[in-house]
Amino acid sequence: MIKHLYKDSLGSCVVTMKAISHCYWADRPQELLDESVDAQVLLVREPDSVDPNAVRVHFRGQVAGYISSQDARPVAAAMDRAALTSLLGKVVGNVTTPYYMLHIACTLDGIEDGTEEDKELNRVYEEWKYTGPVLPLSSSEKRLQGAVEYLGYVLAEQMPWDGQAREYLDTFLKYHRQDHSDEMFRLRGALLRFLTEKAPAEAALLEAELHEMSRHEYFDAIAAYVVALPEREEFREMMVRAPEVDQQALLAELLAFPGNLVGIFRNDKKMFARRLHYVHPPRRALRRLFSGLALLQHLGQIRLTTTSSAKEAGLNVDKLYNFGAINELSK
Repeated sequence: MIKHLYKDSLGSCVVTMKAISHCYWADRPQELLDESVDAQVLLVREPDSVDPNAVRVHFRGQVAGYISSQDARPVAAAMDRAALTSLLGKVVGNVTTPYYMLHIACTLDGIEDGTEEDKELNRVYEEWKYTGPVLPLSSSEKRLQGAVEYLGYVLAEQMPWDGQAREYLDTFLKYHRQDHSDEMFRLRGALLRFLTEKAPAEAALLEAELHEMSRHEYFDAIAAYVVALPEREEFREMMVRAPEVDQQALLAELLAFPGNLVGIFRNDKKMFARRLHYVHPPRRALRRLFSGLALLQHLGQIRLTTTSSAKEAGLNVDKLYNFGAINELSK
């Protein structure tokens, strides 16, 4: 069951359009909110975007924004299953804090039935082979893991929303950007919906965090984090315990990672960060990917530089953005 879509009294799925960012409405967001109340909007699939689940929102012939990433994946999957490139929706509400956003109701059969499809999407990562050493958890990652486990019990209503839960939420907000996995992506959405009902002030803080994570500075931070992995204490700890590594075998394994992420990382680290943010592989596969990338950088197989130009490297940028192009650019 996809929990981050819920049913209203009419049986429609209600999704959120993230903060208004497109030029036609960006300078007059309140006008968009006022004029769109109870109006129809058009949802349009944009599979060629850097986010493979992107769904645009059009109002009166102009782009108003995009469905938030917490809702886009199941909506995009349902539209793709039904072979729909567009879908009508109705604005059923809006908010002005922390950002201007629309709530949109749309009806699409099977939109909640995403569990098996999600498993199928992640199966390609389960089948990926990695035999190299794995980075141990840092102290901050351990604290985040504890917060995630506790908040999971709160979301399942096995623990109350109280002062202790708020302390775990503070820890979560402090460290959650370190985790780029599919599991964290889903938890953020579920937690935001829970807080919207139980603790609006905390929901606003998380909503602001999610908005900041779509900014260019966030992608720079991801790229810088991966580039700096060989300098971290966890890497030194890993190397003390690591057996001798077959460099060519390790490189071949990493180049086989789904979505050509390693090929993209070798040529443009900021593009890698953007792709990673939108694709968000499962945690287990992602940790092994980061471990391998750190090791390859340490061994000199990948240069420790800032982003290079994909076009200057002679790469087909369209293929770089194509999630289905596995390894074509790595050869």
